[in-house]
Amino acid sequence: IGADPIIEYAHRLGLGKRTGIPIYAESEGNIPTDDYMMRVHKRAIKRGDVANMAIGQGDILITPLQMTQALSVIASTGKFHQTRLVKQVQSLDNKVVAAYPDRVRENIPVSPQIDKALRRGLQNVVYDGQGTAHSAKVKGVRVAGKTGTAQWGPESKQRTAAWFAGFVPAENPEYAFAALYEGEPNDDSVHGGSHAAPLVSKVFREVYKLRKTRDSAAAAAAEAPPEEKEEEEEPQPSQDQSD
Repeated sequence: IGADPIIEYAHRLGLGKRTGIPIYAESEGNIPTDDYMMRVHKRAIKRGDVANMAIGQGDILITPLQMTQALSVIASTGKFHQTRLVKQVQSLDNKVVAAYPDRVRENIPVSPQIDKALRRGLQNVVYDGQGTAHSAKVKGVRVAGKTGTAQWGPESKQRTAAWFAGFVPAENPEYAFAALYEGEPNDDSVHGGSHAAPLVSKVFREVYKLRKTRDSAAAAAAEAPPEEKEEEEEPQPSQDQSD
């Protein structure tokens, strides 16, 4: 398909651009274009560069936050929500001081066939016999994601970046994620499936365990007799809580 469609959709998914979070040092990453190749390598994009783009190698630079953002767009079938660090700011007495509501930046058209294929492929990475991320499984929750293994640095001290990015639950996404494990120089044992995927599993096992505990407590409180509910005291804010 050539370089142009890859570059276009990479940019539309937020790759090669700052996400817009209020951190001055955020990197914009890099998606190579003809202008970039001429400026840096004194030539236009060639077929070998396109092959590198297709697997995330070559001159491509992407941050974990950008990768998470891109997977969130896929998870929501083309809805590009503005990335934000804070949902709202509350005072000690729980009054909302400032709010940052959800905002959809763009709706990227995705055909039902493409959407279905993407979701099937991302789930097969975890659950198919030929998948590379079996260690990302979470009991009771279906995980969708993609492993990746990239290299950087001089050959004598080359290091590996092991990736696993995706979303959960696969059928009705609530969370998008990207895990990045940085290997030591010349360690060829580091891969996305063996090092990054287990990190994701560990995190979401805790997330859903906490949710289950919270839901059980809420159900128990709802079933408590009225007199017991009246005796419950209002929770007091911690004295060391900051705004």
